[in-house]
Amino acid sequence: MSDKPALSVHQRPAFVRALGVLSNVPAIGMGIPASALIAPFLIPLRRAPGRMPWLRILGIWAVVSIVAHVVASLANGTPVLSGSVGQLAVFLLMLAALPSSLITLRSSAQFIGWFAAGAILYFLTIGIDEGRGTFEGLWKYGIAFPVTIVAVYALSLRGTARAWPAFALFAVGALGIFLNFRSHGLICFVAALLLLVKGQNRGGAFRAVVSSLAGLAALMWILPQMVTAGVFGDAVRARTLAQSAEGPLLLGGRTEPPLSIAAILENPIAGWGSAQNLTDDTIAHGSQIAQSLGLGSPSAYLGYWVRSDGFISLHSVFFSSWVEGGILAAVFPALLVAFFAYSAIVVRGRWSAVVILVSIQSAWDILFSPWSTNKGVAVAAACIACAWAIRETRAARTADATRLPALTAASVIR
Repeated sequence: MSDKPALSVHQRPAFVRALGVLSNVPAIGMGIPASALIAPFLIPLRRAPGRMPWLRILGIWAVVSIVAHVVASLANGTPVLSGSVGQLAVFLLMLAALPSSLITLRSSAQFIGWFAAGAILYFLTIGIDEGRGTFEGLWKYGIAFPVTIVAVYALSLRGTARAWPAFALFAVGALGIFLNFRSHGLICFVAALLLLVKGQNRGGAFRAVVSSLAGLAALMWILPQMVTAGVFGDAVRARTLAQSAEGPLLLGGRTEPPLSIAAILENPIAGWGSAQNLTDDTIAHGSQIAQSLGLGSPSAYLGYWVRSDGFISLHSVFFSSWVEGGILAAVFPALLVAFFAYSAIVVRGRWSAVVILVSIQSAWDILFSPWSTNKGVAVAAACIACAWAIRETRAARTADATRLPALTAASVIR
């Protein structure tokens, strides 16, 4: 008989897999998927998972961010129930509910893997307008990251050497660049690099940071050179040159950060309530900042800032939080980025590839993507996986530290 305690229904692998897939089934739009309707019933079943201070800190600051958004909206006469507030609420709900089922790093990785599989199924069956018509559109606006996560999860599940997930990341990243999804390629390359430098090796966190930063700097210089030299094909080279007016790689290839910076400089503390309150003067100030960063002619990027229907886009969770809710609202996404970076550096073991990939992808999304679809669920799941990774890594290091003196003493006795 096994000494392991029997798992409750909501903790069994089949339930975790189903919960991951249901996170891509729209209930009240994709912002509130079917799993969010199940979540309230999981919260009473939650058991204290021990010391996980990061989750508590993130939860507190998510509440602060919601309050800051609401106060800024009331002060500026804009609607209180914005998309950011809704996504933050879903994040808090899933952060409270998912630990009931995700009771280890393995189960957290399983949820993420099946979440990604459900996303692939969603984009292949329902999808969005941008992802229809061509495989390039489907890849860039739909399945690129889900396919990458499924591949890395499957290899980690098999317990293969870390070289195989790293090879898969390099291969899928190269495909991403070939299909004109440069940010996806960069994320895959950075994840593969960090996995190879650190991976499952014990210790050496400082070495991993230094080596990864050096490798990242090299990638940011070499990758554009390879693209413009035609290594990934003439079509990719032509598209990249045609997009030269878009943001530099330092800004994630986005043009919107200069507008966000201008808005923050004009109202850094209290926030604007909504990005739609930005004035023509602010947009002009943003254009000056953009030109100082080498973004070229305003005609090339103003259409991304102010859409044809007049909607102003900031395209960043971090920047939109600060612009709309003020500096207190921005603390939460800043903490998320720091948390994901720390997790990617310290994790070790079988699920390193999954945690590193999800950490880097999530940090990138917080900086260079808006709150959209089911991102609240995805970020909550990533946080729980990273919290487990930190906890299990610390436990393994503590075990190693206590085992070494015992081995030394035994060798002396012999």
